[in-house]
Amino acid sequence: MKIDLEPLERSDFSKIRDWIDPDIFRIFKAPVDDEQLEMLLSKEHEGRPGELGRRAIDRDTGELVGVIHAILNPQDDLMHIQQIVIDPRRRGQGYGQALIRCFIDYCLARFDLHRIQLFTEEDNEPAIACYRKAGFKVDGILRDRVKTASGYLGTYVFSILSDEWKNHVSDN
Repeated sequence: MKIDLEPLERSDFSKIRDWIDPDIFRIFKAPVDDEQLEMLLSKEHEGRPGELGRRAIDRDTGELVGVIHAILNPQDDLMHIQQIVIDPRRRGQGYGQALIRCFIDYCLARFDLHRIQLFTEEDNEPAIACYRKAGFKVDGILRDRVKTASGYLGTYVFSILSDEWKNHVSDN
């Protein structure tokens, strides 16, 4: 499956709003509105890319299939992926893997990155499986980090180093 990355636009908000369940994507509050979705857009910091918001377009259909947002930390050669959202109709079909692969390849070609990291709650089993399959390793768990209606959840810290990514991609 092939996807293309393009800058996320405000005009995409109407398509992606319903993809976001605030019980899973806990930085959002119901109802998800345009003001909240603004955080997914690209932003510059001191004249350099600081945040990257990209949409994933399926090359075969031309349809929007996902969104990814990350923060760059050039001081530490670090990128923190904050959100990966896949169209619910396409989950479990490999779009998450394709989006991660395309985005990391794109970022490694443009930025001097050493570490790529992301967090996910311990109850998000599909995301955990996706990240592990993409080559990310668990650095640890932040215990009882998130309060939910049913109690507290831990948050897994995942990372992959640029050399590990290159080896993972060449092995697959």
